[in-house]
Amino acid sequence: MTISLDFGNILTRAWNIAWRNRVLWLFGVLAGCVRGGGSGGGSPSFDPNNLPVRPDGQFVLPPELERMFGNIDPTVFIVAAICLFLLIFVIVLVAQTLGIGGLIGGIDRADTAGSVSFGEAWSIATAKFLPLLGLTLIIAAIILGMVLVIIVPGVLLSIVTLGVGLLCFIPLLCIFIIIAMLFGLIVQFAQIGVVVDNLPMFDSLRRGWEVFRANLANTIILAIIVGVIGVVVGLVLTLPLLFMIVPVMAGVVGFAAENRALSIGLIFALICFCLYLPVLLVLNGILQAWTTSAFTLAYKTFTRPAAAPPASFAPSAPSL
Repeated sequence: MTISLDFGNILTRAWNIAWRNRVLWLFGVLAGCVRGGGSGGGSPSFDPNNLPVRPDGQFVLPPELERMFGNIDPTVFIVAAICLFLLIFVIVLVAQTLGIGGLIGGIDRADTAGSVSFGEAWSIATAKFLPLLGLTLIIAAIILGMVLVIIVPGVLLSIVTLGVGLLCFIPLLCIFIIIAMLFGLIVQFAQIGVVVDNLPMFDSLRRGWEVFRANLANTIILAIIVGVIGVVVGLVLTLPLLFMIVPVMAGVVGFAAENRALSIGLIFALICFCLYLPVLLVLNGILQAWTTSAFTLAYKTFTRPAAAPPASFAPSAPSL
């Protein structure tokens, strides 16, 4: 059944829910934790004007470190790097799954009861963790299969034909991107179905496809509106990062001969990034909460149309 969607009402209600229930910002940060940042350390004896470099340009480690790492099998570094990558992947996957569950569940509770607490959203996140995790793994397997079927043969064809196959691969890649974006909308509805309607994994994918197919135009228009606003807000949020890069670029381009100027630019950019990172995470969490609220409200509108008026209010037929 196709439902006419009031986009202004949906977006306004989504913003009210996201702004008035600040606990959703935390789950928005977790749900959007697909990228992160970090900082490095330094040494008190580090002197950028006296770097230990060989004549061939290779960096020289201090004798103590060179003896330490020289006795370690390179395989150990490879295994350690793989283990570290897997650990980070598992942490991000768990955090993102809990964030999605708590965010959708919190939005549904706030829309129904007017507000939501952290405990309520967290209980929903933990209760729906396994179904959402299974759904994520299924989606990852589907995307991996699509990449192996479409992207990998296209890249190999481009290499074998010395770039001639690239003319056919580029349109194919565009089609793949469009399909992936549409599939992402189905996944969004499937995740909402798991939390809001208590659906199993495969049933949620079926429900997501049914809702998407029955409300194709409304869903695409909503996705375009939310996507454009998200891109604009994202560009505004990244502007401070560009100002942080300016001192570094000035040190590289204008003062390439002065290692001290480059080091000062790097330190300044690092300090600014560390100060701005919490602000960026919070603002991104708000944006994530608003976006998910819009799609959750749209899903509930599509699957819970207004009930028909009771029969007692129907006009009676004229008596003869």
